Amino acid sequence: MKTKYSLKSKITRSLFIWLVAMIICSSALVYVDARHEVDELFDASLVQTARVLNGLLTLEGVSKNKQHLLDSLQKRDADLSDYSNEATPEGHKYEKKLFFQIWSEDQRLILKSTGIHSVPPVIFEKGFRNEIIDGHHWRTFTLFSANDPYWLIVGERDDIRGELVHNIATNHSAPLLIFVPIFAISVWLLMHVGFKPLQLLVRHVRDQDYNSLEASAAQDMPSEIIELKKALNQLFSRLNVAYQRENRFASDAAHEFKNPLASLVIHIDDLLESADNPEWQESLLNAKQSAKQLTHLVDQLLALSRAEALLEGDTTVNVQGLCFECFDQVEISAKEKGQALSLQIDEAPIIGELGYQVLGDELLLARIITNLLDNAIRYTPAGGEIQLQCLLEDSAPVIVIEDSGPGIPFELHGKIFERFYRVSGSGEAGSGLGLAIVKQGAEYHRAALTLDSSALGGLKVTLKFPVVEHKLEGRGAPV
Repeated sequence: MKTKYSLKSKITRSLFIWLVAMIICSSALVYVDARHEVDELFDASLVQTARVLNGLLTLEGVSKNKQHLLDSLQKRDADLSDYSNEATPEGHKYEKKLFFQIWSEDQRLILKSTGIHSVPPVIFEKGFRNEIIDGHHWRTFTLFSANDPYWLIVGERDDIRGELVHNIATNHSAPLLIFVPIFAISVWLLMHVGFKPLQLLVRHVRDQDYNSLEASAAQDMPSEIIELKKALNQLFSRLNVAYQRENRFASDAAHEFKNPLASLVIHIDDLLESADNPEWQESLLNAKQSAKQLTHLVDQLLALSRAEALLEGDTTVNVQGLCFECFDQVEISAKEKGQALSLQIDEAPIIGELGYQVLGDELLLARIITNLLDNAIRYTPAGGEIQLQCLLEDSAPVIVIEDSGPGIPFELHGKIFERFYRVSGSGEAGSGLGLAIVKQGAEYHRAALTLDSSALGGLKVTLKFPVVEHKLEGRGAPV
C-alpha cells in the first residue's frame, strides 16, 4: 500500500529542487563564462605590460640602472608585506603575485622581480604558457626584443584569476540562493489559496449522509475542479436514486410478507387446536415460533425503512406518554421471565407537558423505546431487574434504560449498532436490526445516544433529545 503524500508538499518540493538545479547550472555557466572572459582580459593585460616594458627598457639602460631597479623592487616587497588590505595608496598586495624576467639572447638572467627563482625557463619561445613555478601555477607571456636582443617574460599567479572568477560566481549565486526559501514559501502559500476550492469540495463530500446525498453548490471554482465537482454530483445523484430504490424495495417487500405471515400464524393456530398427535403439535409450535421470528424481522425491516426514509411534516411527540405505552407493551414479556420491570417518570415543571415534547415521528420513537426494552428483557436473565426512566436534564427530555444483564464490552459499543450484527455467545435469537433502528432513529431526532455500565450490573442506554422551544411545521431531511 502506497504511503499518502501531500500534493502541495510534492509540488513545492519539486519546484524547489528544480530551482536549485537551475541555479547550480546557471552558476556553472557563469563560472565558465567568467573564467573565459577573465583569461582574455588578463592575457591582454600581460601582453600590454610586456610591450610597455619592451618599449621602455634597453639593455644599456638596464645595465646602468640595474642596482637602482633592484633596490626599488626590494623596497616595494618590504612595504607590501605589512599590507592588510588589497589596495592602499602605496600599492596592492597582489603585486607579489606578478613577476617579470629579462634574459639575454644567450639565456643569461639580466634582471628579475624579487621573490621569483633564477632558473631559466625550459624553453625560450614567444607566446603564452602555463607553468608551475615555486609550487604555484603561473600564466606567463614571453616576448623577444629583436632590436635590442633579449627575452622578456612577464607572468601572474593563476589564483588571482581563480579568486576573481570565484567572486563573480558567488556574487551571482548568493542572491538567488537567498531567494530560494522565499520562493518556496510563496509557492506554498499560493497553492494553499489555490487548493481552497478543492478543500471545500472534500469537506462537502466528507459531510455527506448516505440518507441524503446532496449536490455541491460551491461557486467560483477553477475549471480543473469544476469537472470533478460535476462528476461527484452525478455520482451522488445516481447513488441517491439507487438508495431510494433499495429502500422502497425493502419496504414494499416487508409489506408484502406481513399479511401472508399473519395468515400463516392463524392457520398454524387452527392446526394446533385440531392436532392430537404430540409430534405434530411440537412441529407446529416450532413452525409458529419461526413464523413469529420472521414476523418480527419484517416489523424491524419496516421500522428501519421508516427510520431511513426522508420524513417530512414532523409533529411534537410527548415522550412521557410514549414511555407509558411502551412500558405496557413489554410488561407481560418481563413478567413471563420473572423480571422486575419498573417505570420512573419525573414530574414535568410548571410549564406543563411541554418539557417532554420532542419534534419527530411518533411511530419511530415508539419503535426506538420498544427495541431497547425488548433487548433488555431478552438478555437479562430470569429474576433480573430492568428500569425505564423518563426525566429532564437542563430542560431536555432524557430516556434512560438500565438492566442487570451481562452488559456489552466497551470495545463492541461501536459495532452493535451495525445492521445484522449480534454479539456472539449471547444465546438469544434476533435479527440484528434492533439497535441499528435505534441508532438511525436517534440520528434522525438529533438525540445523543450513549452506552455505559449500569449500577444494576448490566447495560445503561441514554437518549437525550434536544429542547423544543416551539413546534416547527417541517424540517426536511436529517443531517
